Amino acid sequence: MPSLFLLFLLAPLLSALPNSPRHFGESCSLCECFVEYTDRDVSLPFRPYAQAATPYDSSEDACLSSCMRDESCKAAVYGLVGGRNVFTCELYDNLQGTRSPITAPYTNVYIKKGKCDKLHKQIEGLALIESDETSLKRRLRTIVVKENPFSG
Repeated sequence: MPSLFLLFLLAPLLSALPNSPRHFGESCSLCECFVEYTDRDVSLPFRPYAQAATPYDSSEDACLSSCMRDESCKAAVYGLVGGRNVFTCELYDNLQGTRSPITAPYTNVYIKKGKCDKLHKQIEGLALIESDETSLKRRLRTIVVKENPFSG
């Protein structure tokens, strides 16, 4: 019983602690500047030219702000990509081709619209690094086709 009392006493204090980015929990203010494909990821063989240095600390708006600040960015991918709170933010400079986005739960593709009047400079962008092989490996795991045990 004393632990229950202690929980009620500490609950208001714990709720006042600063929160880490809520990722998909907050409404996205820059999403209207992009064409959004929900639960989709970029198909192979496209490779991002940049990705967030610390994607765990990223938010959807920070990812999109980074894309809007970069002239060469044509699209961004933001989403939960595995594990416990493992997020990604990837920037793409070329998505031309005939391949459709692949299905990937909790991951969204954002294609930049021509012009947007939103004030993206008020939202701090992310520190970006050159892309590595993690994006390709992640997408390969998504599209691996498992053999149907009931066929033939």
